[in-house]
Amino acid sequence: MMQSSEPSPTRAGRKIWVVIRFAVFGVGGFVLMMFFSLDLMEQTLAHNRSFADTNPLVSTVLVIVGAALMLFAAGEWGRWASLSVFLSLPLSFALMTVLPQNITDRMGLPGVIAILALMAWAAYLSSRRYYQWRASRTQSEDPR
Repeated sequence: MMQSSEPSPTRAGRKIWVVIRFAVFGVGGFVLMMFFSLDLMEQTLAHNRSFADTNPLVSTVLVIVGAALMLFAAGEWGRWASLSVFLSLPLSFALMTVLPQNITDRMGLPGVIAILALMAWAAYLSSRRYYQWRASRTQSEDPR
């Protein structure tokens, strides 16, 4: 019996759903997280000057909601340690804004991007190590 090379409707539907989920929740969550994290930094560092006129608590909640949307878009819902990867971006960016300006000027844009990427990579490795540790721990407790 010969199989057709056409994708099944359920497989095509899943691919379309993944693309839509990434576009809506991933990009939307990233924009939400970065906008309100920048707003929160503006409120914190510039003494209550805000471009969105939101309460700092509301901005914090919206940053976490944006990161959770990105977690859903990546298909990692329920793996809450993975939030550290997404939240490492605004946190490391906030720490970079606290550095003296002559240091960040000497680094330039490639240096800033490299530091942000290294922080996200370190958060990814630590969350991955955590899930490996957790999986090995549950396997040792379940003697089947």
